[in-house]
Amino acid sequence: MALHGIDKQPPKHRFAGVGFSFFTDEEIAKLSVTEIVNPIAFDHLNNPTKQGLHDKRLGVSAFDHKSNCPTCGMQVHQCPGHVGHISLTATLYNPFLVKDAYKLLKSTCFACHRLRIASSKIEAYTKVLKLLKIGEIVDS
Repeated sequence: MALHGIDKQPPKHRFAGVGFSFFTDEEIAKLSVTEIVNPIAFDHLNNPTKQGLHDKRLGVSAFDHKSNCPTCGMQVHQCPGHVGHISLTATLYNPFLVKDAYKLLKSTCFACHRLRIASSKIEAYTKVLKLLKIGEIVDS
């Protein structure tokens, strides 16, 4: 049985490498459905405020499961959620990201640019990622 579009070569022969980068300001603005400028998240009736952290355009809340998302029109279980952005006056690095980036750089060989991880660990991570992709493992 032949599968169309599936390369028979193992993955290590199909990929030249993996790169990580950050979105540019222009890319973020293009992806964003709203700029977050309102410091008040909820009004006096406990409804999300426009351009606040819980603006309805960012996706349907689990507490409001009967409404449709104003951005995509889907209900809570189908809506993927949408990106908003906050404009800052200076460059800021995510402190939670720095530790992971440091670990990633530390585990990379500076001569050949490959990860210095045992093949067995790479296989285990690959299996976990595949299970995550098909929904067999969920974050709880």
